[in-house]
Amino acid sequence: MSTDNQDTKQVVVPSKELLTALSSIQLASSRGAFRPEEFVEIGTAYQKLYQFLVELNVITPPQSDQTAPPSA
Repeated sequence: MSTDNQDTKQVVVPSKELLTALSSIQLASSRGAFRPEEFVEIGTAYQKLYQFLVELNVITPPQSDQTAPPSA
């Protein structure tokens, strides 16, 4: 059956795994794993994941800037 609205599924992902993904992006970035044309996509994904973890109170942003993730 086809509908105009997409079905959404809830998925449980432990915060520890999300932190690992965030750390993996930082590590890969520090090792030069991304090409320049990928920077925007990777940075956007990193910022969204970081902000999500802040909103869940899993991580605490630096006191000086509440919106920007720490630089890798």
